[in-house]
Amino acid sequence: MHGSQKTAGRGRNMNAQSLWIRVRPSGYVSGGMIMRRLSILFAGLCLLTVTVIAMGHHGTSTYDMEKEIQLTGTVKEWTFSNPHSWLWLKAPEEWSIESAPPSYLSPRGWSASTLKAGETLTVLVSPLKGNPAEGFCWR
Repeated sequence: MHGSQKTAGRGRNMNAQSLWIRVRPSGYVSGGMIMRRLSILFAGLCLLTVTVIAMGHHGTSTYDMEKEIQLTGTVKEWTFSNPHSWLWLKAPEEWSIESAPPSYLSPRGWSASTLKAGETLTVLVSPLKGNPAEGFCWR
């Protein structure tokens, strides 16, 4: 064995330089660990952003939920789709009425064929603040 070489288990020879590379100071953080931490941070920020957007999207603050207007009119169009279903009703002026998504309405017996153009319908609507011909209906 040469003077600067030492045996490091299992018969491998190691010189002083290779020993330095293998033994890391206690505060050392590898590049892989930094990337892992940054990935976790990024994923958390993305999740937070999506949650905030979803909460804002599903709010009813733009509607006057304390007020309900009963409308009777003729169905112009019924759109049963995500993220929300929509009803266009001529009562006598045309109203666009937002409703719940299919995932909420389907278990309660609603479908794309529940309402047909030309049918007469009565609904309770919470009007949009600042626009009397637009509203929201959960029932």
